[in-house]
Amino acid sequence: MCALSLVGAGVAFAFLATVFAQPFTQSSQTVEITDLVVLDAKTDKVESVFPKGAKIQIEVRFTDLRNLTAYDDDDPDYDENYVVVFEVRDDDDKLIYSTDDTLDGNTELQLEPEERKKITYSWNAPFDTDSGNHQIIITVRDAENFSNIQDEQTRRIIIQNSAASLFVSRSSIDFGDVEDDDTPQARIIVANPNRQAGDLIWKVVELPDWLELISPPTSDDDPQESVLVTNNQTIILQVRSTTLKGSFDDRLKIESNAGTSTIDVSISLDRNANGLLSQLKVRSSVYKPGDEAIFLYRVKNDGAVTMTYSVTFLVKGPTGSLFYNSNAEGHDVMLGPLDPNDESDTMEFLWTIPFGTLAGDYELAGQLRGYQAFEFLFDDVPFPSDAGKSGPPARGDEVTDGD
Repeated sequence: MCALSLVGAGVAFAFLATVFAQPFTQSSQTVEITDLVVLDAKTDKVESVFPKGAKIQIEVRFTDLRNLTAYDDDDPDYDENYVVVFEVRDDDDKLIYSTDDTLDGNTELQLEPEERKKITYSWNAPFDTDSGNHQIIITVRDAENFSNIQDEQTRRIIIQNSAASLFVSRSSIDFGDVEDDDTPQARIIVANPNRQAGDLIWKVVELPDWLELISPPTSDDDPQESVLVTNNQTIILQVRSTTLKGSFDDRLKIESNAGTSTIDVSISLDRNANGLLSQLKVRSSVYKPGDEAIFLYRVKNDGAVTMTYSVTFLVKGPTGSLFYNSNAEGHDVMLGPLDPNDESDTMEFLWTIPFGTLAGDYELAGQLRGYQAFEFLFDDVPFPSDAGKSGPPARGDEVTDGD
């Protein structure tokens, strides 16, 4: 059995080795927006009318209004800090987009007296936005007093529907039964049969987790979406090698300025993945608070595909409650990749026993899961007190230093 004992007045551990936006009044102005230009990102030309889905580029130039001769380089207020907010509103003043609401957030701007700088934004006109007038709004605010607006400029653009047509070659794809390391692909042709009516602008959205895009490339902002594509291109889908098992009936969408198309995708998948914690031991049987307990472990891939694993270490205290969980602490170990039938070397995991830990018997257990596939529990080495009830037989004896 695998038990840990805390004994003696010195508080020692005995590990028995066994397996187990609102505007505000402006103050003195120190910066102004000197230029605001809207361009078609594809042609790099100034435009005011864009189709839905178009990539729009906004170039903004700022000028510091302070007199350079009035400042020394070491003045504490030589550099002024600002925050620039980029917004788009429709004709009814409804907010369509704001950097205030994005992950990257607003842009920080630092200026020296009389300095000039340029900031460039990119924005994709949504396919689901209403056609008509839209306002691009650039606002520069004090960094230390966000309510204070230094300057604000707007430009009017028109977003319009497209007369382009959307052709999609397939409405459903069944990948069938997939086993072991097979990663089948599928192709979908997307085309614009009516090029005379204008460009077709489209992207793949809502890609299921078990599929990856080979072409077109995925978006930097969302791995479940593609970049924007203009006119004709072939979509290449591939079943992810990291998806291990399951039957899936999902769908992906193609959004465009000529409408939306839905494609049903299905698969029955079993990669016959598996793994074994072939060793789990304690290097020494006696520890005291503050020591680093050394757990020795080894993993074998007894499945059919190359795997990377996640190992969780569990310690149960004298009262029977869970005392330590490496997963809850963010300390799980990643091990791999291991090819089928390969076994790792014996590895060490160090656990620092907290000061103030009470003397008594402690037990060690372990769990082996797929890395980035945590729902797949391949092996569960139980606590010694539970092993006789439902767990596998012991996989090791007490290990002393030097073993």
